[in-house]
Amino acid sequence: MTEAELIAFLRDEIAHFKVPRYIVFGDLPKTSTGKTQKFVLREQAKTVD
Repeated sequence: MTEAELIAFLRDEIAHFKVPRYIVFGDLPKTSTGKTQKFVLREQAKTVD
């Protein structure tokens, strides 16, 4: 599934203001214990805009 396909699907399923502007596909950064590194995701989100 591509970003365009997912956005097209969401436009049919949810309100237009809830459809995300960007969709990023990738691996989630994890700690050595397997937990998601949320602080890394926040930093990555700041650079997307």
